[in-house]
Amino acid sequence: MATPLAYERDDLGSAAFIDRTVNSVRSGDQLSPDVALTNDDAAVFAWVDDSSSGDGAGNHDVKVRGLSRGGCDGFGDIFANTNTDGDQRSPALASDTNGNFVVAWEDAQDGNGAFQIVARGLDGP
Repeated sequence: MATPLAYERDDLGSAAFIDRTVNSVRSGDQLSPDVALTNDDAAVFAWVDDSSSGDGAGNHDVKVRGLSRGGCDGFGDIFANTNTDGDQRSPALASDTNGNFVVAWEDAQDGNGAFQIVARGLDGP
């Protein structure tokens, strides 16, 4: 990678990574992060989020966010799972050479405790 995702210059003028909070919602827990980098040094992050009250307390959703090279917003937090019923967890990300990505996760949207593997493809940041 030619340039780190989000950086500034240290005292010697070298690029240095900046710690950054990726999720924009501060309520609830955000867990199990994953990241995929594109060929142009953009990044997509996925995590488990329990800040939504729409699917009941204790149920989780999978959210994703994209940052362009240098750490600028590519796209804000969005639900990877289009059906927010039940519990979604364990996100995994991959990107292709064109900057697109796919996120997969465990999904129990019917609330019966049996999980399926669901995936969604999205355009990169």
